[in-house]
Amino acid sequence: MLAKGLRSTRLRNFDKILILQIDVMEKFRKLAYKYMNCVQAGRMLIQASDKLNIPFIMVEQNKRVMGETAKEILEYKHPKVQSFEKFVMSAYEVPAIKKAIDDLKPENVLIYGLEAVSYTHLTLPTICSV
Repeated sequence: MLAKGLRSTRLRNFDKILILQIDVMEKFRKLAYKYMNCVQAGRMLIQASDKLNIPFIMVEQNKRVMGETAKEILEYKHPKVQSFEKFVMSAYEVPAIKKAIDDLKPENVLIYGLEAVSYTHLTLPTICSV
């Protein structure tokens, strides 16, 4: 059953959805505007991915410099979460991340992170062109 007000029938097929979290890093905790809003969204999404069996890919930018993903999200990390580190802007340019996404063959990708607009412009067109 869909939540009240949710009209898309495509979202019923959870095995065709992918949640892609990009760069919700500790380094941004005091720098990013509304950082905790993004962290709270991340906590909800990672919990939902576990309960609904939705694939979840967590991408971190240069952990040595930027730190790990926010600790409030990591405490809900479950065995089905795939984690990757990247050193380029577009996550899809990293062969391991590209393979993980391609193997899942998602019809819908929910991309979120602190710079969601940037990721949408850099990663999404590449995923969609495949």
